[in-house]
Amino acid sequence: MPLVEVIPHKGTDPQTIATVVQLAKRQGKMPDCCRR
Repeated sequence: MPLVEVIPHKGTDPQTIATVVQLAKRQGKMPDCCRR
């Protein structure tokens, strides 16, 4: 499945979110970052 949901906690460091999104893209996935 190409879609990857990235669901950060309110305390998650923005750099961690960016790293996860970049990793998903490098693996050919489509990251969807859900923010509340």
